[in-house]
Amino acid sequence: MPEVALRGLGADLEDWERLALWFANPPVREFYYEDADPSQARAKFGPRASTVSRVRPRIIVYGAKPVGYAQFYPLTESDITEYGLSPAIRWGGFDLLIGDPECWGQGVGLAAVWLLLGQLRTLKVSRAAIDTACENLRAIRLYQKAGFKMERVLKHWERGRDHIVMTRSVCG
Repeated sequence: MPEVALRGLGADLEDWERLALWFANPPVREFYYEDADPSQARAKFGPRASTVSRVRPRIIVYGAKPVGYAQFYPLTESDITEYGLSPAIRWGGFDLLIGDPECWGQGVGLAAVWLLLGQLRTLKVSRAAIDTACENLRAIRLYQKAGFKMERVLKHWERGRDHIVMTRSVCG
């Protein structure tokens, strides 16, 4: 497994330029709809770096190089309802992208998933739920490799695209 770590977003002043660069990359932009502008990245993601935010943003570091973005969070009641999940369970979720194409297919994403599941355990959630576009086969294969199971399809979920909800335990 590659040497991958998570560090706080904004710890490096170049994080905003990196986010904009990653979001400008056409294969990334296909599934992430963020503005490819450093000031807009800071405006949107900067407040999440606050200690009071429900969403915990991180930079994915491979070796010593920042290569992607991730965020993890407890799901809200609204999220749980929209996903069609049991409200009796404490749910968490995460989003991730490997923005550096040179790291695709290197196991960096899988290593990041394991780290994010560990972070969700610190939030005292028992299960993780994620969603991804049905066309995002790279992400679907990654999550299946990490033990996620498909639960349902959300029709016209984001930007008119169908998304798959996938879940797994945060332990083992």
